[in-house]
Amino acid sequence: MMRTSPACVALLCLIAAPLSAAEPAPPPAAAPSGLSLLVLPLHGQAKEVLPETVEAWSDALRDAARPLLGKAVTVLNAQASAGALKKTGKSAAACTGACEMKAAQAVNATWIATGAVGKAGKKLKVSLLVRRVKDGMKLGVAEAVGANTTEIVDSLPDLAEKAFVAALQVEGIVAGGGPVGPVEVTARDQDGVAIDGADVRIDGRKVGKTPWKGQVAFGPHEVEVRVDGQKWPAISTEVAEGKTARVECVPPKGATGGGDGLTDAQRKASELASKGMATQDRKLRVMFLKKAVELDPKNANYKAMLTRAEEDL
Repeated sequence: MMRTSPACVALLCLIAAPLSAAEPAPPPAAAPSGLSLLVLPLHGQAKEVLPETVEAWSDALRDAARPLLGKAVTVLNAQASAGALKKTGKSAAACTGACEMKAAQAVNATWIATGAVGKAGKKLKVSLLVRRVKDGMKLGVAEAVGANTTEIVDSLPDLAEKAFVAALQVEGIVAGGGPVGPVEVTARDQDGVAIDGADVRIDGRKVGKTPWKGQVAFGPHEVEVRVDGQKWPAISTEVAEGKTARVECVPPKGATGGGDGLTDAQRKASELASKGMATQDRKLRVMFLKKAVELDPKNANYKAMLTRAEEDL
C-alpha cells in the first residue's frame, strides 16, 4: 500500500481548500553562487485535473527543490514566477518555448524548470525539465506517472529529486544545505605530468573527471581521484568564503607500475606533499612542499606545487 507523507497530506488539503488571499511572500535572498531557479507553472493538459490542482503541484515542486538545492541555488517563489510571466505579456498556458526563456531572463534566473500534466494511457503523467537559461542546455529531466491525483502527489518529491539532482551534477555543484564555494581538482603523476580524465570523488560521491571545477558546500571535505580504477590517497580540504579550494592529487606510495620502487625519502616526500595540499594555511603549505622538494628534488610535480604555493602567499 502506498504511504502518503505528512507533506503530501498537507498538499492534498491545500488542493481541497478554497483559495484565499494572502500577503505576497518576500523574494528569497540571493544564493552566494549567484544561481537562481525559476519554476514556471505546469501546463495543464489533462482535463480531469483542475487548474488549482496543477497550481498546487507547481508550488509543491518549488518546495521540494529548496532542500535539494540548499543555498547553492535560490528557488524563486510563486510571486516571482507570476511577475516573470506578466513581463512576457502571456499567460502560463500560452508561454512556451522562447517565451519561457524570456520569462526567466526577466527575473535574471540562471535555471528554469518547466513541465506539463498530461496522460500516459489511462494514467496521469507529470513531466519536469530543468534547463540553463543562457544557452538552453538541458540539465535535468524526469517524469512521474500515477493512477490518480493522490499517486501523483506522492511522486512529486521523487520527480523533483531526479530532475534537480541531475542539474546539480551537470553544473558541477555538490550542495550541502548551505553556502557553496569554488573547488578545483587536478591530478599529476610522479613526473608532474597532468592526468586528465581521472574520476573525482568528493566525500565518496563521484562528481566528474579531472581537471574538475565546481561548487561545493562550505566546510571540510575529503577529495580523492581514481586513475584506471586505482584509488589515490584522499586529501582533506576546507571550502570557505572568498577563496578557491585547489586540490592537486598525487599518486599513492609505490605507484610505479611494478613493485614499490620508492626510496624512504620519496615516500616521506609524497606524504608531506599530500599534507601540504590538504592544509588551508598557506605558510604551512609552503613549508611542507619545500621539505617534499628537498627529499625528492627530481620530482617536477612537487616543484610546480611549491611554485604555485609561493605565488599564493
